[in-house]
Amino acid sequence: MTAEKRRIGGEECDRKHTGSDVCDRIPEIIWQAECVYDVETIAAKEFRRALGIKLVEEAQEGTTAADADLATKLADLWEVIDALMVIYAIDRETVLQAQQRRQIERGRFSGRIKLLWSGAD
Repeated sequence: MTAEKRRIGGEECDRKHTGSDVCDRIPEIIWQAECVYDVETIAAKEFRRALGIKLVEEAQEGTTAADADLATKLADLWEVIDALMVIYAIDRETVLQAQQRRQIERGRFSGRIKLLWSGAD
């Protein structure tokens, strides 16, 4: 399958080679800044793998976010989760049910517990 490539926009800006998966409106935002860009549409299998990588990337960004930016970082994380749910045809209710099951089995994070060690005495 040949990837679709497009080059749109105005003058050349500082070129950044990211190779990163981006939200649908990012090319439009770059174009509005009168810069050029190049994108490709990737195959479904590659997209699933790329979203898995993006999920980890967004979660890592959340760990270092300032308090004032945390809601935005969590929204970015949710965006990736929502995309994965669409690709894998998982509805929100299924995820919520799984979350409730895990809470019953393992508990929540409300106790602020840190496991220091485990094993036989």
